[in-house]
Amino acid sequence: MAMNFHLETGLEILPMPGEQRSGDTGMIEAKDGLLTATLIDVLGHGDQAADLADKTSRALSAWGDLQPLDTIERLHQQFRGSRGMVASCASIHADTGILEYCGIGNISARIFGFRTHQFVNRDGVVGYRMVSPKTHMFQLQAGDVFIMHSDGITSRFYNEDIGSKLDLPAQKIAEHVMHSYNKGTDDTSCLVVKVHTCR
Repeated sequence: MAMNFHLETGLEILPMPGEQRSGDTGMIEAKDGLLTATLIDVLGHGDQAADLADKTSRALSAWGDLQPLDTIERLHQQFRGSRGMVASCASIHADTGILEYCGIGNISARIFGFRTHQFVNRDGVVGYRMVSPKTHMFQLQAGDVFIMHSDGITSRFYNEDIGSKLDLPAQKIAEHVMHSYNKGTDDTSCLVVKVHTCR
């Protein structure tokens, strides 16, 4: 019997305290058994950063389901000369559980589950100067939780026991990370994908 996976998602974005809008943005799209998840942190904060974040969201919607590496490269070309951003993109195939990931800059991405794994992004700023992006592959299993977050989240997140929170719904995990580990000095965002088995 073929194995298929149900992919449950959550996304939480908050502006820097004192600001009304966020320069972080994220997008989750599921189509024909492929889930695409992108998280972007525009450099700086305030209205100018938020304006660029809005433009990237509209561009991602127009492009559809590109491969993660293609998404990063197109963002780099489309927004060359802007204030720039860091960006990570993942695609997950619901029929196989295969995750493809590509990232530039200091967005963090980890998998918690049977095997804990941290993805390593290439250096650079999308839209300014970056090392050639690279695709990373990972085989997800039922029970795995994939988390991406911007650098507004403290690294203390990884030094404390989050295991007890991984049974929460994906949206609740995102909210927990944001409200428990928020530095309070920048825009913040967290995107979560939980992997469930369905047959």
